[in-house]
Amino acid sequence: MISRPRKGEWLVGTARRLKRIGSYRSAWSASVPTGLARVELGWCHCWALRNPPVTKPLRFGLLLFPNLMQLDLAGPAEVFGAVPGAELHLIWKTYDPVTNSAGWQLVPTTTFAGCPQLDVICVPGGRGQVALMDDDETLEFVRRQSAGARFTTSVGTGSLVLGAAGLLSGYRAACHWMSRDQLVHLGAIPVAQRVVRDRDRITGAGVTAGIDFGLTVVAELSDGELSARAVIVFPSVSEPA
Repeated sequence: MISRPRKGEWLVGTARRLKRIGSYRSAWSASVPTGLARVELGWCHCWALRNPPVTKPLRFGLLLFPNLMQLDLAGPAEVFGAVPGAELHLIWKTYDPVTNSAGWQLVPTTTFAGCPQLDVICVPGGRGQVALMDDDETLEFVRRQSAGARFTTSVGTGSLVLGAAGLLSGYRAACHWMSRDQLVHLGAIPVAQRVVRDRDRITGAGVTAGIDFGLTVVAELSDGELSARAVIVFPSVSEPA
């Protein structure tokens, strides 16, 4: 049985335990984002995220809005929140609960007015994205944060919001496949990949690509410096043999 880690502790010992029960094999893959080591554990993928000692908290902010796709938010949020010393902010105009596309309510942790300058601003997707594209208050907030952020990012159709804010003009970008062609009308260059980085813009294709996107963002923040700090274990896309 794998014990639950203490707060702030990663599952560093997991691979060792699985090795002892004979379900361990390791492999390096060229497809792994920069700064990540991939270890395959039977039917699970164990991603070893390695980053240098934290000198100051990294501030990650994810935009909340009515009718967002929770999967676009949850995957990156889990990855960002697991970075040692990270601050994770869920942001909306007010502190009122926000209802997602499945009818669940999410509670913002800060507002546009109270949000500190972020290292990473992330806009998830979902059908509520359509209204955001004409929401001047939201677009101005995203522009303001983008100006001081290390990375301006999105998941799924969140890239259309970045485009509406004028933040993807001339940039290569990913989007949910059903809406990818709309990027052209916003000055972006559509790319059919799960995760796309172009300078200080990182965009993910959405839904199941959210974890890959999150890992890519954190790997880029680490500048490729490797020191074993964390392990994230999650099911493979394929079914167990």
